[in-house]
Amino acid sequence: MKKINLSSALYLFGFALFATAITSCSKGEVFTGSPVDTNLDFVTLQGSITTPDEDVVANQSFPVTISLGTVTFPMDVSVEAIAFLPNLNKRSRKAFIIPAGESTITSTMVAPSGDATSTLPFNLDLKLYLSAITTAPDVIPKGFVGKQYSIVSDTIFLGYGDTSVPGVNSKRCGIRFDFQGPYSGAGADFNNLNIVLKKNGVPTTSQSSMQGVSPVASSTRPLFGTLTNAGRYESLFFLDTNQAGVLSCANQSDYDNKIYTVKTPNSNVQSNDRPHGFKVGDVVSINSIAGSSVTMPITVEITAVPDAYNYKFTYSGDPLFGSFVSSTTTYAVDMSSYASTDTYVIEVFAKTLGGNSTNAPAVDMPYKFSIRFPDETSKVYSGVIPGLTIGTAANAIPKLQIVKTTTAGVSSYVITHFE
Repeated sequence: MKKINLSSALYLFGFALFATAITSCSKGEVFTGSPVDTNLDFVTLQGSITTPDEDVVANQSFPVTISLGTVTFPMDVSVEAIAFLPNLNKRSRKAFIIPAGESTITSTMVAPSGDATSTLPFNLDLKLYLSAITTAPDVIPKGFVGKQYSIVSDTIFLGYGDTSVPGVNSKRCGIRFDFQGPYSGAGADFNNLNIVLKKNGVPTTSQSSMQGVSPVASSTRPLFGTLTNAGRYESLFFLDTNQAGVLSCANQSDYDNKIYTVKTPNSNVQSNDRPHGFKVGDVVSINSIAGSSVTMPITVEITAVPDAYNYKFTYSGDPLFGSFVSSTTTYAVDMSSYASTDTYVIEVFAKTLGGNSTNAPAVDMPYKFSIRFPDETSKVYSGVIPGLTIGTAANAIPKLQIVKTTTAGVSSYVITHFE
């Protein structure tokens, strides 16, 4: 009997199977990786991502709206958005959960971080787009039965930079002004831009006995920051806070007519100089008066402002202190703004351009304002000052308006960018 070579037989059998598999596919067919006869339907959705912002900065949270158009799902779905910096190959991702039966969601996402190891170009482009869709993490079973969804969207572009944003404080609005370098300390050819702050049309000069902007960052300063910093940033902070002063009456007649004067500290020493910042018509909350038998707080309307450190009001209730002794007899008072509206304007001028503080050639100067509101949201405005030359506070260029409205001791802010 003839012996059969088992290894040869197995080889021939395997080859036959391979040939059969090849001939079973007709010309032009493409493997998709899906099992045969699953009837899996591949669907590409056209979504959209939008934002009211035109500019963002590193690590900033900004608002976005994700939409699936007219498409809805019977379960919660997760849509991924990407914010991508091509120049740095950096990106941030976020998954947004759109509830069952709905097609849009409005939320926030965070811009990618900057590069801590190097100085970035002042302006970059940030790409924003949708990248994926699936069922929400808590949906069972996972995925879409019988369908495989993908999503595309138009790519939108936002301006991007590494300007820092003021920190979070529920009682404060912080504003930071930035401009293109190089900056002081980085070489001889540096730029230095300063700002002027006007309150209701009047400049609030820093570093003077009548200052309106305190250089001291303190929880008792309603307005503090820098106007003429030699470095990169100028910063301003508007704070809802209590202030200290002393209460008195100017004479017996004022006492009899219940006309009171409040004085705040007036000092040539910056850290002790505390102008009140009020105007006629503002309503002030008097939170406490030393030795007074009147129940506090009370609210009073300012009737006169002789100067930056004194204001007067009339109170029709019981006397705020026992009797008039002299105008120099005072009572410690704690107070805060209760109701007011003020309009501030930030103006910009160049002190140094390219290291030259006299006859520097005109330049087109990019700049940014980063803003942190009391509700923790943030906003960035950017622009270019064309043909900027060396200037002074007298010919500064208006760039930002802040309308501060205080109601029942809580302030809100409406900010307008002058492009």
